[in-house]
Amino acid sequence: MHEVQCIIFDLDNTLINYGGVTSKAWQLTVNQLIQQYGLSVDPSLLAKTIIAINDALWEDESRRPRGNFSFDEVRRSIVREALRKFDLDRAELVLFLVQHYGENKHAAVEVFPDVPKTLKILGERGYQLALLTNGDGDFQREKLSRFHLEPYFDGIFIDGEQGVGKPERAAYEGVLHYFHCLPSQACMVGDHYLWEVVAPKQYGLHAVWVNRGELGRKGHEDILPDATITQISECLDLFKKAS
Repeated sequence: MHEVQCIIFDLDNTLINYGGVTSKAWQLTVNQLIQQYGLSVDPSLLAKTIIAINDALWEDESRRPRGNFSFDEVRRSIVREALRKFDLDRAELVLFLVQHYGENKHAAVEVFPDVPKTLKILGERGYQLALLTNGDGDFQREKLSRFHLEPYFDGIFIDGEQGVGKPERAAYEGVLHYFHCLPSQACMVGDHYLWEVVAPKQYGLHAVWVNRGELGRKGHEDILPDATITQISECLDLFKKAS
């Protein structure tokens, strides 16, 4: 990948541990719910039900929320569906779960420790660094600001702000156009196999899969990344252009 000039990073679960704390946050929230209301329900089973419904939604390309959307509204829908399975579809329970989950998740999210130093060094080596992330603009900007990541990037592209997101071709081409870069001169780095390996490779970009053991290839075994890493600091061994 010596021809690479621009490195395009995903945000959630690539630079920030977001999805990795989901199960822990839901389990904590369900425990708080049962303690608060004295419910006679298996907390582990309720938490697993919520997580299963959540995962099914976000993994379905035809159903997952796009652009600017309300996370609270999405979570309310998920929680209602789960509570109905336990005959517990009560407004106060839905409100409690949504509110406290948001607080617990926010407290648990963190930037992976090797990220700031890695981004700094890559920038010093002369690479143009871009961030390409799906999601609500305000929500993603808050995370970037909270973890002081914005200064590392030469361009930030968010689904909710651009009106187009991964895996649509226009999302990647928007980054290439901004940097006056050919597909062969760009590399996508991220954890989502469809969004950060399959689609970029189909559009002519290089791709580095960040495999943290949470997401698999899911039927895309015929398209392989240029490299697979388990932590962002390994990018320093892949991208060695002198500044």
